[in-house]
Amino acid sequence: MFARTAVFASMALLLAGQTMSGPVPMPMQAAVAKRAPEPLNTIPVYIKRQIPAEVATKSPAGTIEKYDRRQIPAEVATKSPAGTIEKYDRRQIPEEEAVKSPNGQIVKYRRQIPAEVATKSPAGTIEKYDRRQIPAEVATKSPAGTIEKYDRRQIPAEVATKSPAGTIEKYDRRQIPAEVATKSPAGTIEKYDRRQIPAEVATKSPAGTIEKYDRRQIPAEVATKSPAGTIEKYD
Repeated sequence: MFARTAVFASMALLLAGQTMSGPVPMPMQAAVAKRAPEPLNTIPVYIKRQIPAEVATKSPAGTIEKYDRRQIPAEVATKSPAGTIEKYDRRQIPEEEAVKSPNGQIVKYRRQIPAEVATKSPAGTIEKYDRRQIPAEVATKSPAGTIEKYDRRQIPAEVATKSPAGTIEKYDRRQIPAEVATKSPAGTIEKYDRRQIPAEVATKSPAGTIEKYDRRQIPAEVATKSPAGTIEKYD
């Protein structure tokens, strides 16, 4: 049974293959040719590059174009104020001279003052300092911007001086020997009053006056406190 089925299937395949391999009628060939798609055309998105890759290009209006041939050698300084590359005008000023360009034009500084002369520019104009009337070794001051020398020192250098109002003056002669303790509560040097209290007695100075502590009424072994400056024992 199985062999018979296999024989019939083989014969059917053989006949179908011969039928398909036969020539197609002319009307059918025309129909098949009509349905065949046409070949695709090239989409003109990227145009073939006319400019070699190593050439510098630009695209000012969306079109790639190469830069014009450089008329100016690479070692010449150039500028492009309006987008056009042009070289700087020939330098009339030697490189070793100081220059400025206030309005875009390079001009040299006009120096009337020798380089070794001290100068100033208070209003933007370079001018030299006036001739120094005071020798360099003399001490000077400039309270109002004018250089002037200090007045001749009336006080010897070894004397102690002060300048409370800007005027140099010497300290008054010391009436108090150096070994005596002094104070200056109001700026005047004065000595401490003679000590009435022996050095071994405990003292205090609540109002600036040295006074001794009152006699201790509380034995030393009792805990004490002094909330208002008065020694009292804890309750």
